[in-house]
Amino acid sequence: MKRWTVLTILIALIVGLTTWAGRKVYTNDDPLTLEYQEWPKEVLQSFAEIPVHNGNRIKPYSTYAKVSLVKYHGSRSMRFLNTDGEKVKVGPEAFMLDALFRPDYSKDQPIFKVTNSAILNAIGMETKKASDYYSYNALSDYRENLYNKASGYEELLKKEGTELDITKSMTLDLARNVREYETLLTYFNFARAGIVLPRLPDAPADSEIKRVPTSSFMMTVGEIHRLIQQLDKDGQSMPAHLVPVLDQLLSHINESKFGPIIYAPNSDDQEWLTNGDALMNVFRGNDPEPQKTIATLQQLEKLYQSQQDKAPDFPMELKKTVSLLEGSLNAKQQADFDREVTYNRKSWFFLATWLCFLPGMIFIAISWLSPSSLFGKILSAITWIFTGLGLVLTISGIVQRALIMHRPPVGNLYDTIIFIAAGIVFIALFTELVSRRKLALGAAPYIGFFLLVLANLYELESKADNMEPLIAVLRSNFWLTVHVPVITMGYAAGLAAWLFGVVYVFVRIIGLHQDDPSIRRVLTRMTYGAVCFSLLLSLIGTVTGGIWANDSWGRFWGWDPKENGALMIVLWTLFVLHARLGGIIKEWGLQLTAIITGPIVVFSWWHTNLLGVGLHSYGFSDSKKDAVFLFYTVNACILVAGFITYRLQSRKKSIRDNA
Repeated sequence: MKRWTVLTILIALIVGLTTWAGRKVYTNDDPLTLEYQEWPKEVLQSFAEIPVHNGNRIKPYSTYAKVSLVKYHGSRSMRFLNTDGEKVKVGPEAFMLDALFRPDYSKDQPIFKVTNSAILNAIGMETKKASDYYSYNALSDYRENLYNKASGYEELLKKEGTELDITKSMTLDLARNVREYETLLTYFNFARAGIVLPRLPDAPADSEIKRVPTSSFMMTVGEIHRLIQQLDKDGQSMPAHLVPVLDQLLSHINESKFGPIIYAPNSDDQEWLTNGDALMNVFRGNDPEPQKTIATLQQLEKLYQSQQDKAPDFPMELKKTVSLLEGSLNAKQQADFDREVTYNRKSWFFLATWLCFLPGMIFIAISWLSPSSLFGKILSAITWIFTGLGLVLTISGIVQRALIMHRPPVGNLYDTIIFIAAGIVFIALFTELVSRRKLALGAAPYIGFFLLVLANLYELESKADNMEPLIAVLRSNFWLTVHVPVITMGYAAGLAAWLFGVVYVFVRIIGLHQDDPSIRRVLTRMTYGAVCFSLLLSLIGTVTGGIWANDSWGRFWGWDPKENGALMIVLWTLFVLHARLGGIIKEWGLQLTAIITGPIVVFSWWHTNLLGVGLHSYGFSDSKKDAVFLFYTVNACILVAGFITYRLQSRKKSIRDNA
């Protein structure tokens, strides 16, 4: 009966975790007005390899597209119904290709996520749901109202000390997202429209109006520019037939000025450029290699036209474009770029979450039906394989990120989640090697799955590229190596102690210890060891952090919330170990104090970043506090349940001893 109870609880936990993990999956019930045509796989792969300069670094288009889609849609893919009622999934690369090359398709896609209908009601739009997804066409009639509202809020922000409420902030974000999306829609207008040459004054009235590619026109702008300068010098006006031509060019420049930055500089002292910037540089004569820029424009026009004509050579033209743009990278940039392309394709953390930790959760849950049988041992061995492989994949992803960013593996909040996930799983598997009781093994895939899903959800909530360069105060690979990984492993050890304490309470409530009394002693040793490691690592991390602070800020300690949190872990674990050594707390006391360690670690690791005060401003986060307080609440319930179980079992033991 106890085994079935354990299995039921574990299955409920699996269902709950996977349901929570899948809460971002969305399918729009309203079909598109156009039949969606999927992009060939080879096109998606080639497009992903175009270099873009964004966020102060060079990244693949796949990363740029992913961050953009997450920012607009709140997810890495869109799911909707086409005109045939079939479900369509559009990933980041397909979304970006649609916006750039098929804007008519893109405008009807449910791109923008609006979680507060009051935003749209305020600009005169009627809504049916409090939270929903909207296409650009659905919002187009209300754009001006939206932009006017946003402009007013931007003016408020300029006033010192002014903070916007959540509705106004979300309105401002939506307006910015719509504006940014519009730059994608018009980015290839120079290739779409070209330049219409007006009839010359002496041309016949029925003569044909010519349209030439923008790149062809750019070959003559040097002469036009010199002509304009000479006319200004002579005090003469510009010929009338040139005015509409230059207006068209200026329009193309403005329409593509704020889109993706894809033109690499000719030297280190120059900046990367957008289509609009490149056109303007050539027009003004500021481009040291105008022929190179014009050649790039010509290739982009060929690429765009081959897609519009549904030509079979579009994939080939795309590969030519990739080669042309990649050819501007130096050897170091190319190496980092190739690593990130590989990182995006491998999806290390996705594989670890869904193909390793999730099966491990299922196999270990089933093995608890008969852990001592051959069937149970086989399932435990399979769990070892899947959990170990999940750990290897997680570490591989962490190492790949460190190589791409040229820094130690932990530099922001996202890094800490995946690093702590790897740390706790490693501690659990190492503990299982020593104890061989399947307790730590049973917890490892669950905590690995939970933390990697948490990292994924954090990335979606932050709507940012978590591999962007660090701010100046953190650009010290020495201290990032000495302090940050150590203190983060201290967090991992503290959370491992918390996890073992939770398992202990679970075992005592279910009564599994009655079948094997040694389980209690094993769990107690596991918890004690984790608390010792947490103290050691947290102490070293706190001291090295103080030395770093003295080096950067001129003071060792300033009672910063982050510093206070680290000190709380050190003081609490010292109290736990001294109380244990002094006999003040025994088995139950150690486990209950270990459960209290969890909120203390979470406060230091995460909650301090939500306070918005202190010198550790680089760690501030806009993430919701709800998850943190939910953890505190659940932990309090576990603690109360454990204390009640302890009192009941102590009373029963006292009655038996006195009988």
